Amino acid sequence: MAFKLKHTGRAFPFKTHKMYKGNKTVVANTKKEHEDLSDKGYGHTPPPTKLTDLNNDGEVTKADHLIKLGKINTDGSKTSTYKKTLKPCQKAAAKKKFDVYPSAYANMWAANHKC
Repeated sequence: MAFKLKHTGRAFPFKTHKMYKGNKTVVANTKKEHEDLSDKGYGHTPPPTKLTDLNNDGEVTKADHLIKLGKINTDGSKTSTYKKTLKPCQKAAAKKKFDVYPSAYANMWAANHKC
């Protein structure tokens, strides 16, 4: 059984998938089940039960999630994905190889350089 998207009109086969409501998880095996579950308030977003950082309403915010993952700091600034500091021999090799140091290219090269 295929269904058509309203905006494109292209037909895609229905795929079995999970639907969520609160802490309940249900599998929609057919398009009819999917529509019935949607009418009952089920959606496609899983509940954030694995996170312990909840705001005052008991909801997990995107910022709380990113802080827990270490993607942003508590003040909202982004954290560096590359926390390794360069060794003196790596800096010296980059200064010899590149005309301009420090630069983003030289630091990235130096970070991967073995000395």
